[in-house]
Amino acid sequence: MRPADLADSEWDYAYTGNVEHPIRRNLDPESRAHNRALDELNELVKVVILNSLDPEQLLAELQKLPIVIHRHHAEDIIDISPTGVNKWAGLQQLGLRAQEFIAFGNDANDISMFEQAYYSVCVGDHTELSNMASEQVGNAEQRVIERIEKFANICTC
Repeated sequence: MRPADLADSEWDYAYTGNVEHPIRRNLDPESRAHNRALDELNELVKVVILNSLDPEQLLAELQKLPIVIHRHHAEDIIDISPTGVNKWAGLQQLGLRAQEFIAFGNDANDISMFEQAYYSVCVGDHTELSNMASEQVGNAEQRVIERIEKFANICTC
């Protein structure tokens, strides 16, 4: 079995996938982290499998483990993280409390955040997330900016 295509630690990462993959092009755009060998990462917070010879078999094996698995069908990738490591847990570490924030998201890994948000906006088409969202907007960048500006104008913070 080959290593994962992307493994994230708390700061650095190990990337062994195709350099032309969209995830690689968007990974660490400000070059603040370092691409390290997998065995140099102390603690893994996420693993992403960009391609697999048998994704169904891989999923079947992964589901036997005590981990959280998200399959991103649009990109055909598998996103794996330890139980309890999710966006809501991260927001709590920043001091946010349930029902006191507005969340924007576009995929299954945003569900934990949407469950705790006062208001949630699904960006683009994601069936499970849009069913939980307060509203849905198109995936166009300008539409998302307009929605954020509207919230900013009504906020009395």
